[in-house]
Amino acid sequence: MTTTPATQALAGPSATDPAVQPWTSWACLVFVGVVILFPLSYAWSYQENYSFGWWVPLLALFVFSERWSNRPAPEPSGRHPRLLRLLLAWAVLFLFFRMALESSMSSRPLLWCCSLLYVGALLYWMWIYGGKPWTRHFAFPICFLLISVPWPAQLEDPLVQGLQQFNAWLVAHVLIICGIYAQAMGNVIVLAHCTLGVEAACSGIRSLQAALMVAFLVGEFYHFAWLRRGKLVVLALGLAMLGNFLRALFLSLMASLYGVEEMNHWHDTAGMSILVFTSVTTWLIAVWLSKRDPQPAPSASTTSSSAWPPVQAGLAQCFAFGLLLAAVFVAAVTEGWYTWCERGGVRYPTWTASLPTTGKFKEVPIAEESADILKYDAGREVQWIDDQNWSWTAYWFRYHPKPTGETVFQAHNPDRCLPATGFIKVADFAPFVAQANGIRLQVYPKQFSYKGYPVYVFWIVYADRASFPMEKAVTPVEAGPLTKARIYLANMWHGRRASTSEMESLETIITGPAGYTAAQAAYLAELQKIVVPDAGQVAVAK
Repeated sequence: MTTTPATQALAGPSATDPAVQPWTSWACLVFVGVVILFPLSYAWSYQENYSFGWWVPLLALFVFSERWSNRPAPEPSGRHPRLLRLLLAWAVLFLFFRMALESSMSSRPLLWCCSLLYVGALLYWMWIYGGKPWTRHFAFPICFLLISVPWPAQLEDPLVQGLQQFNAWLVAHVLIICGIYAQAMGNVIVLAHCTLGVEAACSGIRSLQAALMVAFLVGEFYHFAWLRRGKLVVLALGLAMLGNFLRALFLSLMASLYGVEEMNHWHDTAGMSILVFTSVTTWLIAVWLSKRDPQPAPSASTTSSSAWPPVQAGLAQCFAFGLLLAAVFVAAVTEGWYTWCERGGVRYPTWTASLPTTGKFKEVPIAEESADILKYDAGREVQWIDDQNWSWTAYWFRYHPKPTGETVFQAHNPDRCLPATGFIKVADFAPFVAQANGIRLQVYPKQFSYKGYPVYVFWIVYADRASFPMEKAVTPVEAGPLTKARIYLANMWHGRRASTSEMESLETIITGPAGYTAAQAAYLAELQKIVVPDAGQVAVAK
């Protein structure tokens, strides 16, 4: 049979040509992953529950290398994907998701969309190169990357609050049985001489997520069947919950018997012990299961380079290069658009909360654990009694520009933090604008109930740039998808993002007024004393 130039071109390069080996494609795919998953690094850095995420890509690479040694033979050539159309569609989707994500780096749905785009691209590359056998074989290490993506708030928040409150309730009852005074209020444990907040009692979700990662890894290491891996995951989650309970009980006992300072001394050690306890116990259970019913290890690979389809390798390489070009192009367009929209933007003055320092006031030190969670750059908590014998508590925080700036308002606001400490939400009043020393402030008033008494809360969120996505920052996580989509589109169109703004918040809690009107009047008068523009800045009306 004669070979024409056309058939030679169709056959592609020889199988021994280094160009058809996957190494160059993998380098492209890893760099694409860096570009796409880069926003996740902020979640890993600023959200302590997901700090383990830094290890997930490295562990995924390790699992991939282990599976590479027993990979199946690729399927013969014959797959002819429409790469140009696919790459174009992928680039359009990534452009939309990345543009929206730039305005809200904390958006968990958008983080999931970008992560799934990357995982889908990797699986498709496997299918092009090796067909269904490779896709099935390498699916686990590829999908393992998703364990580092923050859970949707609609799932995580009820789970976290429910587990914390149940844990606090259980610990309080165990202490009562032991003859120690304790009372559970939300996820706070009230003892005779102190109160343990969420940071000291039982935060717990981090060990649950770490337990998932450990269970998946151990199941992969021992080559368990999927049903057995599922059982191992359930056991690991149960161990994590047991560990959280033991940690909260231990810290509560230390605080009750030896004082808060001694408890703080053991706090970090107890938290780390939970992770060690969960990981080691999960591994021991896996060892026991493997000895009870050994699983056959995958056979070593007998694949030779001559069996690799060179045509499919060439297509896979084109796909990898196309993904790289698309990812770099999208990143450049996104940064260019937001930088262009921010040019000549209006700047507002920053201010400081001048809270009372004389009379019936008390400066409340912010616990180190709370400071680590809030991640503010400057802040104060002050309590005082006014001339009408009303009780006031004020929290003021300042945040320097950071990519996930709006998360500090979404994750730590009156609607989320106060119910966790025993407050009951009663009503939201209409937001209003307050002028204080020439600075225009947007105030969000609310009413709560605490031990049967009405409590009025006034919350201010402020940023020094007009381009700050304020509506996104104060929108509840429970808002509907249409509302969130509208906000994302508006922020994209106007180039609003939080990463370039100085941010401040002032939360004021008043107990004593007979009604909202009296509370608001007293608050507006006190606000004139509290808000002081920073030196050298001139107030600019918004």
